Amino acid sequence: MYKLIATDMDGTLLNSDVCIPQSNVDAIIEVQKKGVKFVLATGRPTFATFESAKILEMDNYGGYIISNNGGEIIDCKTKKRLFSQGIDKSDVISLYNFANDNGLTFLTYNDGKIYTNSIDEYSSIEGNFTGADMIEIDDINNLDFEQIIKCMLLSSPEKVKELQIKMNESSFSNKLFFAISHPSFLEVVNKNVNKGVAITKLLEILNIDKSESISAGDSYNDLPLLQNTGLKVAPANAKEDIKNVVDYVGVDNNTGILADLIYKFVL
Repeated sequence: MYKLIATDMDGTLLNSDVCIPQSNVDAIIEVQKKGVKFVLATGRPTFATFESAKILEMDNYGGYIISNNGGEIIDCKTKKRLFSQGIDKSDVISLYNFANDNGLTFLTYNDGKIYTNSIDEYSSIEGNFTGADMIEIDDINNLDFEQIIKCMLLSSPEKVKELQIKMNESSFSNKLFFAISHPSFLEVVNKNVNKGVAITKLLEILNIDKSESISAGDSYNDLPLLQNTGLKVAPANAKEDIKNVVDYVGVDNNTGILADLIYKFVL
């Protein structure tokens, strides 16, 4: 019997309008009533997950949030932070300077707001996803670095693919983990964290065996999550590389992949 379900948000739980299909809502609430733990595992900052968690009644049923691509774990019922690991100030500044020197958009978060070196077509995608106010950075040193769990480097999909390879071969890779989420987003977190590390920590906290867990995801930053759970699921809209490593490819994110997997494998 499966005891925990973890899902990515954008492109998996959420449809193309960045909403949760009602079929997913109904199935997730029903499965939580049966005692199954539900987890949002997303690249989004923590503040951009609360509305979805509320819709899914995760505070009532003891759900969890893995945010910032694994940089934080939050208990929805108690609002307690179970785990947090950010990026060092020197690395944030280096990433910011690297972006400026290479014509890339840099983005991070402070006080529930997006801070970026350029309010452009790429940073505006994240602004639309999160609904957060966007502020152009005047001086990177004015940010509260203790709040910074994740940064992003943004550009065209072609450049982002090349950038991931370049960054993984650079000195940055000694301290930082890079993963593509949205085609124009290269997410950056501490090298010691990713969705897979976080779900492993959470399974240990809850004393749930890996074989008793399910995960769902559509993009490259979901690979560590999928690899560290028992049953691996992808929506029909997932990247082909993701489809090739999962156990089940279901309906797309607009139809309701979470409802699909819950009724097929759990209820």
